[in-house]
Amino acid sequence: MRHVTIMTYFISVAVVPIIQGATPTVSARDGSPAMLACLATGNPPPVVTWFFDSAQVGNLGDPRVRQTSNDSLVFSPVRAADEGGYICQATNTAGAESATLQLIVHGEHAWT
Repeated sequence: MRHVTIMTYFISVAVVPIIQGATPTVSARDGSPAMLACLATGNPPPVVTWFFDSAQVGNLGDPRVRQTSNDSLVFSPVRAADEGGYICQATNTAGAESATLQLIVHGEHAWT
């Protein structure tokens, strides 16, 4: 009887992250909720990190600002001091990709 050996190979191809669906400018009223979305794909799945003024933000101590499980950055509520450019950076073993999103915060209007 002849012996047959079956071998199975798994090939994994690393794919650099791609950021999709990031709205470049988001406007919100001071005191209301706001969300910056950053959908990143790649292989392996990328880790998304948010930055504001070169500092990492989201889940780092400010209870108003948190990064959700789908990597959106949520402000509850947004404040005037939150206005500015945010960088969404997606990183995996194949590389990194980033996108800049602008948050515009509108103040309350006094009508006379």
